[in-house]
Amino acid sequence: MKTLLLFFSIFFINLCFCQEIETFNTVDGSKFLIYDPTSTIDQTPSGSGSNWSFSNLNRIGENTDNYSVPNADEQNTFQGTTEVLTVQQLSPPAERKLFLKHAANTTYITGATQEGITLNYSGENAYVGEFPMSFNTQNSGPVSGTFSYDGTNGTFTGTFTAEVDAHGNLSLSDNYGGNFNRGVTRLKVVQNLNLFVGVNTFVPVATVNQLSYYYYDSSEDNIAFRTNDVSLVSTLLGNQNSKSFEANNLYTLSVKTPQRLEGIVIYPNPVKDVTNIKIDKDINIVSLKILNLIGQTIYHTKTNPVDLPTNKLKRGLYFVVLETDSDRKYIKKIIKQ
Repeated sequence: MKTLLLFFSIFFINLCFCQEIETFNTVDGSKFLIYDPTSTIDQTPSGSGSNWSFSNLNRIGENTDNYSVPNADEQNTFQGTTEVLTVQQLSPPAERKLFLKHAANTTYITGATQEGITLNYSGENAYVGEFPMSFNTQNSGPVSGTFSYDGTNGTFTGTFTAEVDAHGNLSLSDNYGGNFNRGVTRLKVVQNLNLFVGVNTFVPVATVNQLSYYYYDSSEDNIAFRTNDVSLVSTLLGNQNSKSFEANNLYTLSVKTPQRLEGIVIYPNPVKDVTNIKIDKDINIVSLKILNLIGQTIYHTKTNPVDLPTNKLKRGLYFVVLETDSDRKYIKKIIKQ
């Protein structure tokens, strides 16, 4: 059951949600540093003009967010899924998946898996919200479905609440000298579940209470910092608690990877037809992608471009992601009029 608790503790660290949050997903390929704080992280400030300062972060690992289209088995198991987020943890090696359903501007969670554990919202999906989501927006509703863990199958019922509860300034620093100080908007997610086994659906074998925070970088449209606090209460196994803390390696605490590359200019922005790219001759681009709001790649080239084919894009917000041969990354938000 301890493994099941860990599953819930990291289940929702993959969500991406600014005073107005444009998109649900993190940017495809985002890398996150995993931390073990050396003292208590105080996340109680909420509302407009909040300030958070976390200077006690000790790096212990890293993982990467990758998005894909569900295969046939995944579509059959997690009905309605349109996209799969796979989080690949490097150290220690591990993999988990979050199954998402995007319908128009709304996003739902249909399920999650990790190393023999499956949570399937087959009865009632977890409704995250309609995007963009503004400050003080709250969505709350019931969830239900089935779970399996280490050969044990059962059902669950509960509630899921997603709320843009705060915006202000976030300051981070870690034991490698990395630092971050910028405006953010925070998404708060609360999930309370009752787990049942067998025909008894009146007395749960366990309850799960989860509180998650996502600090969204207002200038980069991606998560800067995300945390989870989950508790398991069981009459059989006693009480357990697990916490997780992660910071985006690109935008926040990476010393080796700056948030922007000097020598690259993308213009005009907003754009109507063609977007121009000016790149210094000493920079060699090995990959350029255009991503939509849900992280899907809609254009990809591996050569140094001089312009982007934005004339065929629909009106809206997009991300241009460039990578160099020195393993540096540049991400720019563009608006198609």
